[in-house]
Amino acid sequence: ANLARQEGARRPHAEEATSVRCDDDEDDGVAAPARGGGCGVVAVRRDGASVVSASTGGASAAASVGGGAGGGVRGAAAVGDNSGETWGPRETRQLLKDAAEGPVVVQRRQQRENNSTSSGAKRKERKPPANTPRRQIKKQPLLEESSRLESLRVMTEFVTSEDLPTAEVELTADEAELVEILVAAAEETGSTVRICGGWVRDKALGRLTKDIDVALDNCSGAAFAEKVASVLRTKRGTSASRVGVIAANPDQSKHLETATMRLCGVEVDFVNLRSEAYADDSSRVPTHVDFGTPTQDALRRDFTVNALMFNVHSRKIEDWTGQGWNDLRAGLLRTPLCPKVTLLDDPLRALRGVRFAARYGFALDEGFRGACRDPHVRAALLTKVSRERVGKEIKGAFGATAKGCVRAVDELRRLNLASAALRAVNAVGYEGDARAIDASGLSSSQVPCASVFPAGDDDDDDDDASEGGSSPAWRYAARCVAAHAAAAFPGALADDTAAFKARRGGAAAERSIVALAAALLPFSFCTALASSKKKHSPVPVAVFRDGLKLPNSDVQTVQRLLDAVPHVRALARRVVSSTSSVNDTQLRRDVGTFLFDLKDLWRDTADLARAADVAGLAIHGNVLAVDLARPDVKAVLDEYAAFQRAVDDFGLADVWTTLVPFYDGNSLMAELHVPPGRALGVLLEAQRDFQLANPAADRAACKAHLALRLEALGPLPASHKPRSSKKART
Repeated sequence: ANLARQEGARRPHAEEATSVRCDDDEDDGVAAPARGGGCGVVAVRRDGASVVSASTGGASAAASVGGGAGGGVRGAAAVGDNSGETWGPRETRQLLKDAAEGPVVVQRRQQRENNSTSSGAKRKERKPPANTPRRQIKKQPLLEESSRLESLRVMTEFVTSEDLPTAEVELTADEAELVEILVAAAEETGSTVRICGGWVRDKALGRLTKDIDVALDNCSGAAFAEKVASVLRTKRGTSASRVGVIAANPDQSKHLETATMRLCGVEVDFVNLRSEAYADDSSRVPTHVDFGTPTQDALRRDFTVNALMFNVHSRKIEDWTGQGWNDLRAGLLRTPLCPKVTLLDDPLRALRGVRFAARYGFALDEGFRGACRDPHVRAALLTKVSRERVGKEIKGAFGATAKGCVRAVDELRRLNLASAALRAVNAVGYEGDARAIDASGLSSSQVPCASVFPAGDDDDDDDDASEGGSSPAWRYAARCVAAHAAAAFPGALADDTAAFKARRGGAAAERSIVALAAALLPFSFCTALASSKKKHSPVPVAVFRDGLKLPNSDVQTVQRLLDAVPHVRALARRVVSSTSSVNDTQLRRDVGTFLFDLKDLWRDTADLARAADVAGLAIHGNVLAVDLARPDVKAVLDEYAAFQRAVDDFGLADVWTTLVPFYDGNSLMAELHVPPGRALGVLLEAQRDFQLANPAADRAACKAHLALRLEALGPLPASHKPRSSKKART
């Protein structure tokens, strides 16, 4: 990419070349970008003859585009038309996507321009009606499409720690506007403003960030946020979003007040640099919090890679720990201070390390690993951190890639954090046995569920130190997730993010729920006992509801998935044993009923059942290594493949939407003189079963079948009027 830029600078009239950098975790949709950790270089010749693509670490494709070039745009593709006009990144993006349609793209661009402006006035943003519910109002994009192209420059590939003080940071248009606003607000307060945390890390890695943290040296976050709002009103003539203030909560490891507002399309949090004083070395609750230096603030952060800061005045990255940039280039997660001190300051950082390892592929420092296994850290994670925060980290760890899901559950197991993170916190006891894999790995076994979730904070019940001392049930859980990833996402362990997110149209969040369900397969038949006032629940349901505080829709999804695993397993074996499954009317009915109950979740249920069966086979070597070509593994895969073929052969793939019943409730009451009540529901279900078993039957045959079914029900109670109220009877 750099060579292409330099070549374009030396030969401005011969050939224009720019780079389009591809993020491994985002689908940029630009000219079939390179995958596999590489980047694509798109070069547009001045004569418009072709668009040449090159890639490193992956395959890339580009299309032919007509027209001349007017000038390169740094960090984004630039294409010119015959008028010599330079097209910006947004037009270039659309042009590359529509290139296969021919020369009409120029007219389309002109039509878009004509539609976007009227009489020279800017198109006004459409606002929803005043009475529109908030949940129906779509949020504006975090960054413009042009910003996505401009921001994907990976600094860690060519900037060393020695070059960092002078290295230029390329900002998108939105980011540059944000920086200008912050600088203008700082002129009135005399503050030195720094952007810190995840934005700097992701900027260096060529990734986009959903939110920005701003640190101030001489005023509170709330005061500076109000000053930003004032600058927007007085100097720019625009209104700012409402400033929200999140109070400090030391009991939940939040020691600093935070102000938040939406600015330039992103969520911005404002805090001040801080230093802390403690009563003694054993306490991590600060007795005094004051303004601090950048070094003091950097040392209190979770990891050195997150302690990097971007100075908005100099527009340079600052590494106050002296280790952050080298650790980021090496892909190493290390704490700025002693790992145990950092984790006791906020125990959630242990789970955050797992999330970063899963999403970015970072290695965990050995000192950090040892601190995570400390019983005091696990106890603090259970008592000091809200379960909502735990749920957010766990769902994030399981929501990036299939490979990341496997890494997440394996790290939780090895760090002795699985029983603390994936826990039914309100349970007073447990019943049932959990599936497990013994230390030899040659056979599956069972362990009491209560031993996996002991009443105390110590879950070190395994003598195998190489496994981190976790329960053998978590070894089986890791095996289930690995088997699910290997079979459901072929090639997934090569980190194919796009395939993971696009799986049957599902979003990343939906994938995380299925992956978490795979991790809880060992506890499918275990019960979390509640107090006498509450109802007992399956352990996976209690973990989702109480341990992770996930939405009710997710809780219901995991219950439906895991409850249906035995049913799909039995159906798959019936399909294999049937001599002619296509002509088996009872099998067709049962499969169709199963699909009606699960609807879109049936494929995920089959995948989970297959993963559980593969995980129960003997292991030869690594717990996470799944050899799909092994005869016994292949036999399981063939069994579930036969089930999915039977669904297609039966024509039942979307039966819950395609099957049209002959009768609805009203017509059924009229035809068979059935009173409303339980009998009507029985007949409607019998009609569905009849149509599933006999797809060629007509309406008359269905009516005759229902008449026989009605006769078998016996005398039905006559329809009666509703009972009058107590007052009326009196």
